[in-house]
Amino acid sequence: MKAGGDVVIGSLATTLAKAKEGTEKVVEVSPSIHKLTFKEIMARIESTPPFQQNDVKRHYVGLAVNWQTRLLSISKCGEEMLKVLLIVDENGERHVGACTCEVSLAKYPELKILNKDHQMRVIGKIAEIQDGNIVHIMEAVLHF
Repeated sequence: MKAGGDVVIGSLATTLAKAKEGTEKVVEVSPSIHKLTFKEIMARIESTPPFQQNDVKRHYVGLAVNWQTRLLSISKCGEEMLKVLLIVDENGERHVGACTCEVSLAKYPELKILNKDHQMRVIGKIAEIQDGNIVHIMEAVLHF
């Protein structure tokens, strides 16, 4: 039992049942979006010796991000999936880096007609930081 009477339980069904009985308070939890910017992540990586940089990059895997971007290119990966390459803009500064994500064409049909440099927000988790400091985003959600 936590302070304030909140209980952390792994089973959503059990939690909801107890909430219905009035014996437990349910608090909606959303994944945390980390406040580190693209530039801060890259600066931390680049501040380490080259031999250690791949290890440091792995520490960022799973970190939730929410970045303002612009469309650079789109390529097909299979019948229904697209690989989207985005340029990251931060605090009014253009082209601080690049990120990629794979999304469903069925979910984002508007990608078929968007022009290069179209602004969009990408929200997801870091899957990998590739050589050249390109960040691959998993579970990406795009907002146009």
